[in-house]
Amino acid sequence: MASDGRLFWVRAWWLIEELRRGSRVTAGTLAQRFEVSVQTAHRVIRALRDDFHAPIEYDAAHGAWKLTAPSFDLPRLPLSAEEVAALALARSLFGQISTAAAPPLAEAIDGFWRKIDAEVLARSPAGSDLGRALSAMLPSLSQVRAEALDTALRALALRRCLRLGYRSPWTGERTDRVVEPRHLLFYDGTYYLIARCRLRGGEPRNFNLAAVEEIELLPDSAPEPDHEHVERELAAGWGASFRGGKRVTAAIRIEPPLSKLVATQLWHPQQQDRWETGGEALVRRLPVLGLPEIVRRVLSLGASATVVEPPELAEAVRAEVGRMADKLGAGTARRRVGNVLRGVRRGG
Repeated sequence: MASDGRLFWVRAWWLIEELRRGSRVTAGTLAQRFEVSVQTAHRVIRALRDDFHAPIEYDAAHGAWKLTAPSFDLPRLPLSAEEVAALALARSLFGQISTAAAPPLAEAIDGFWRKIDAEVLARSPAGSDLGRALSAMLPSLSQVRAEALDTALRALALRRCLRLGYRSPWTGERTDRVVEPRHLLFYDGTYYLIARCRLRGGEPRNFNLAAVEEIELLPDSAPEPDHEHVERELAAGWGASFRGGKRVTAAIRIEPPLSKLVATQLWHPQQQDRWETGGEALVRRLPVLGLPEIVRRVLSLGASATVVEPPELAEAVRAEVGRMADKLGAGTARRRVGNVLRGVRRGG
């Protein structure tokens, strides 16, 4: 598009300001001011008039351009179609995230969007309609108390330690811990505080903020985090709850029709896919840290998924399926007994 580029905006802003002051500006004046060709100057003027609907017209009596609406102004943050799309998706995602954990932040995001929409997008070449035509939805969001999120952020900003009253989402056990915060990760709809746990000898642990029952900012200083090391840890394996655990390679075979769908999904940057059975069955290998999360992912694929390795993952899936079957069986048995009893009562 002719109106793209930083140099266009420099020339366009100058032209509008000159016209607002009542200066007589021609294409030649614009070309001389910026040492460009007259053809380039004409392209700037046409782009202003056609792309941004600037109220400029040629005054033949004076042989120069004029601004017919002196109140007109150009957006100070011109956006391309791609930038509008990125903003729209970010607003949709972060609005959901903030609503779940920090309503004031969600309100601030909405306020920011209204300013962008009114002052920039409506006069951008991309228009504001594109911003309204895009959205994103998170299928699940953990409800985090605003106090927990706010205190965790303060601890990271001030490099201070935290005391946590933490109830494990996996075991239900409650522990009191002192941790040294290193990073806050939003993963799969949940906030995780990555920290070194003094209860575990300074080992790295991830704490689900939704499972934090009490939180207190301590006066103790926390060491400055090694951000590059944290980034390497985050890329080490799939899953968020068991960072610092043993890394293993999981291989899962997915049968059709889900195999084609899973092939389009990125579970981990280091995943490796191989097609078998004439391109029908997909075998996906990826590094994982801890089993509970990958067990849930395998179970979500139902009978289409089979664990190839490691054996402990296959056993964990079988055990969970067994527990589910026992509960379903018990429920069926209870319904049968209830039906018999109701029949007996009716017969009596």
